[in-house]
Amino acid sequence: MPANSSSPESSDDQAPGLHARGAALDVLRLIRSGLSLDEAMAQAKTFTALEGADRGFARTLLMTLLRRRNTLDEIYTGFLDRPLKANQHEVRALLRLAAAQIILLETPAHAATSTTVDLAKERRDTNGFSGLVNALCRKMINYDREKLKGLPPRIDTPGWLWRKLERAYGAPATRKMAKTHI
Repeated sequence: MPANSSSPESSDDQAPGLHARGAALDVLRLIRSGLSLDEAMAQAKTFTALEGADRGFARTLLMTLLRRRNTLDEIYTGFLDRPLKANQHEVRALLRLAAAQIILLETPAHAATSTTVDLAKERRDTNGFSGLVNALCRKMINYDREKLKGLPPRIDTPGWLWRKLERAYGAPATRKMAKTHI
């Protein structure tokens, strides 16, 4: 378990769902290091310690973050004054986590915001970004979900898959397939 991650065994006075969100971030970190999703979930002690609804919520977050990564990036970057640095992976992951909850999963805004800010504060790599995370969460609360319809259908489809589908089924059918995955 990474030294800067939260532990499910820590105090019970933390916000509900904080452990699930922290576990999802720990799994994402392991994926970024080269592990598959299944390998990362098996190795992340914070994830394996989760049970029931918390484990299901963490898995839902992970699947949403991985499947809709480019959409999530499009959402939160629209609120940034300047782009994040290339090495700010943890901040990026927190902002994706917030966008996934607020925009796509429609988690209550106060829960998504407070837990994401709490995670930013408790992790070494993101501690100095809690103000930014809070500000962007508050802006995302007012995001017009109709804008999602204007995103290109291929935004969350890997290029190699898009090309393969296009060759096999043609461009119009591929666009329809991509829209059904949203």
